[in-house]
Amino acid sequence: MSSLRERMCNSARQLLVAKSSAIVVGITLKNSLTLTVIALVIQGPMTMDSASGSSDASPRDAWKTFSIVVVTFLLLIVSATIMTSFIQSMESIPPKLKDTYAAGVVLIPAWAWKDVVAALMTTLGVVGVLHKDSKRDAAGFAVGSALLCSLLQICLEVMTSNFDKASLVACVVASLMTCFALGVGFAVDTAIHAVCGEKIFSTIRFQLGYALAMSILVPMVQEKVTSVLTPERRKEWYVAVTKTLDFLAAALNFVLGWAWKGLLDAWLHDYAVQGTKQQLEVSLTITAIGIVAQVVITLVGAPPEIIAVSALAAGMNIGWTWMEFAAACVGETDVGLGGLWLQTVITLCVVVTIASVAEWVISTIEKFEVKHLLVAVPGKAASMPKYGAVEESRA
Repeated sequence: MSSLRERMCNSARQLLVAKSSAIVVGITLKNSLTLTVIALVIQGPMTMDSASGSSDASPRDAWKTFSIVVVTFLLLIVSATIMTSFIQSMESIPPKLKDTYAAGVVLIPAWAWKDVVAALMTTLGVVGVLHKDSKRDAAGFAVGSALLCSLLQICLEVMTSNFDKASLVACVVASLMTCFALGVGFAVDTAIHAVCGEKIFSTIRFQLGYALAMSILVPMVQEKVTSVLTPERRKEWYVAVTKTLDFLAAALNFVLGWAWKGLLDAWLHDYAVQGTKQQLEVSLTITAIGIVAQVVITLVGAPPEIIAVSALAAGMNIGWTWMEFAAACVGETDVGLGGLWLQTVITLCVVVTIASVAEWVISTIEKFEVKHLLVAVPGKAASMPKYGAVEESRA
């Protein structure tokens, strides 16, 4: 019972405290920083359309858009690195909790890197390197980005292998690996859509089959990589091989999140766009689905790696849907730079508060179990007769 409670608490912490919160924080900060750069540097309209790029833009405008998202990514990398380093340096937090929180924090700049990959695809399309309707180009970009990011990550980890885990350099490398994995996952998901065609992806039946197929494939890959890359083999095999397998397995985790997003959008998007009330109902529904799925996976005794994959996929969709609810509440009104950051601060305060309450509830449940055991054992011992008393009664 104690083991089950521990697994449930760890699973809930990954989903509700680390993953979902970090996704909302990351997307919020990414959007705010991007719009701030647009307003201050190029003095353009404060809309995300200005940062997403357009296939009809001139090469100069496309490269300008690309530079904006790169600057935003660098700002978020610095922020996330400082936060991760701060968490790792806190002695009051147990090591397992440090890893959970750090895994959430590194998701914050990952969404900015996803925009970098998307902007690069658009820019290469504008200059004629990639063709929008070419399945071969989409697949080639996905494979090329995977190989390039994997090689870059391997080089960074090898060069920084002697640094302490809590050091600033190690935190940067950890953040970059998550960013690269999410970017590659986005490129792979885009390539799959290009190869299959958007028409077939618009049907709920295909989306359901695709999501279920990825739900089977990704955990299988995770289990296979974990079983193959034992500590002994990691020492024997080349670093390039082990790190590439780790990186590609991490990238597939994000593909699973997008697969379920596609299914949920095909099922609920038309209802959600009808108004704020409808979007709230959809957000609550997706949150409930994510929590139930995480509970079931934990109860069946899935390995920790599979629980982490489930928490990431569910957390991605929970974070996305509440971002859409926040956007529905705010509307598309241009509130200016001051209003933008006021909304950002309010959103972050709400997210941090909810995450803190969730962490308090989870910690209380854990402490209650420990306290119960500590009280029960002495009570039981006190109620039992002493050995000497037993012998005296026999005499």
